[in-house]
Amino acid sequence: MKKLNLSWIRLCYFALALCIGLGIKYFYSVANNEQLRFMLFPVHLFIELQTGYQGVFEADRGYFFPNLNICIDKSCAGLNFFAIAFLSCSFIVIQKTVKERQLPVYLFISLSVSFLVTVLANSSRIFLALLTLRSFPTLATQSWFHEAQGVFVFISILLFFHIFVLYIMEFVQFQSSSK
Repeated sequence: MKKLNLSWIRLCYFALALCIGLGIKYFYSVANNEQLRFMLFPVHLFIELQTGYQGVFEADRGYFFPNLNICIDKSCAGLNFFAIAFLSCSFIVIQKTVKERQLPVYLFISLSVSFLVTVLANSSRIFLALLTLRSFPTLATQSWFHEAQGVFVFISILLFFHIFVLYIMEFVQFQSSSK
């Protein structure tokens, strides 16, 4: 009976995580640059720190870097990545958590860590694009190359994030079983 109860609770948390992921996707579809500033600002800050150039926020353009001639806007917010990272993380956490009373905290941690990973992924993708633009300007201006570069960065980070979450959950399980 206890196992059935835990399965039901897990199913509810899977549904909750899915609703959060779909909510993120919906929000992205209706949001503008101003509403996505919570995602754009940290990425912009990282790019400022890495390049030394200032970005200026303009509601219709996002963060514009005149010296680099780039804009960090809605398309750079990474909410699709955020939803995928959160769902991947939360599904592992829900599946691997032994004590169901820990699930609300773990779900919140999953959301927070996924946010940080998203900022890291977006910042890395943009910084890599800037490096490529300096080193290989003709190649970097090709749209297929820019998209391929983004896919490579996002898939790589998602893979490492997935492995990291699995490792952490296995470690937590081991620690709780050895007590």
